[in-house]
Amino acid sequence: MIKAAASLFVLFAAATAHAGSFGGPPPFTNGSPLPTGDDGVYQASMRGKNLSGIFTFTYSSGAVSSSSSNNYYVFVNGQVYEGSVQASLSTDSISGVLDTGFSANSPLVTGSGYFNGSIDKNSSTAAFDGDGKFTLVDGNDSADSSYSTTTTHTYTSSDGSTVTETTSQSADSSSGGPTFAGSYNFKFQGVRAYIPATD
Repeated sequence: MIKAAASLFVLFAAATAHAGSFGGPPPFTNGSPLPTGDDGVYQASMRGKNLSGIFTFTYSSGAVSSSSSNNYYVFVNGQVYEGSVQASLSTDSISGVLDTGFSANSPLVTGSGYFNGSIDKNSSTAAFDGDGKFTLVDGNDSADSSYSTTTTHTYTSSDGSTVTETTSQSADSSSGGPTFAGSYNFKFQGVRAYIPATD
């Protein structure tokens, strides 16, 4: 009986020693707990009051690559704004900038923003989430205005006739800059959606 129990104990100990080794390549490759380092394509959805959007970026060799897939699309105030994304990953955080983007229907109104959050590199999908802000600026310079003043002066001349003189003066009042059009807070959630093949 004791031999059978000892045999079962040895078998159990051997099985549990191997239990952690069934997951594929070892972690901590390229300084990251992710099996293939930080490299990959990251995608996230953005949600806020009157705002919905997505952003994606490709990370390679410790930085955002120059890939054309580093984009964001934000729907806010009935318009879609699109632009490029800059991002940075650290041990447990993610941060980035949504570069100035335009709407096809309203090219003088621009949008830009930023995001900050945390990333779980111990997750196989590198799940990340956090908060951000997207700001609209109206380049129409709607604060500009012009006005005209007309002055009429009537008097009686020395010969007894009535004389009316009218003068006009125009003025331009300009703030000289764009107008702030609104700022929108949002939350984002995302994952590493694609891992590049390694040779």
